Amino acid sequence: MSLERLSLRVVSPMNGVEESFPPELRSPVIEIIRRYNANLEGLLRDLRAQVVVDTSLLPSVVSGEESASSISQSLATTIFTQTSSVTVANTTTESTLVGSGVGRVTIPSDFLLEGKTLRLAMMGYLSDTATPTLNMKVKLGSTTLVSTGAVALSGTISNNHWQLEALITCRGVNTLFAQGQFNYDNSNQTGKMEGMVATSASTVSTGIDNLLDITATWGAADAANTITCTHFIVEALG
Repeated sequence: MSLERLSLRVVSPMNGVEESFPPELRSPVIEIIRRYNANLEGLLRDLRAQVVVDTSLLPSVVSGEESASSISQSLATTIFTQTSSVTVANTTTESTLVGSGVGRVTIPSDFLLEGKTLRLAMMGYLSDTATPTLNMKVKLGSTTLVSTGAVALSGTISNNHWQLEALITCRGVNTLFAQGQFNYDNSNQTGKMEGMVATSASTVSTGIDNLLDITATWGAADAANTITCTHFIVEALG
């Protein structure tokens, strides 16, 4: 439709009553609309020009006797970014390392469908008295998906780096399989890795909201036994 034939109306913000459009404003308003449309069309052309997929780099997907030269790709989406630090110290009570942030750590009902994966990355610094035990857990709702178990830390450390990574994949309704690892710098700054191994899937009701959590439990309460989480992100894949 030609913009010159465009019907313009004015609605009063006070009472919602339509009023006559001032004739002297018609031409300026139409010019603004024309420029806006031109800019929008140019932006869309630029976006289309930048979105290029080289299918020659993608492997074939074979199902039975059929094959394709491309694959279906879903983008990874960050659903939570922690923006506050959390410290667990001088206690033997299992305590969360997850603080406030942007997004949500409550996984909504029916979000975890078959093939959906959550990727967790957490890091910070820790100190200890010598060789206390520390148990790191990844939990969904009340279910522990993976944990380090109560492992003895290696030597006295002070504000050393640590990080935890985990993958949680939905294999079907109420069926989740997770694996992870916990790494930290020991007293020699050589690094230690503790596996967080699951040998079978966990049963978790995916039809309800579930809180995603990472907890720490010290084996001895001491002011020097302290672990701080400074960063935590959760990504959804698939």
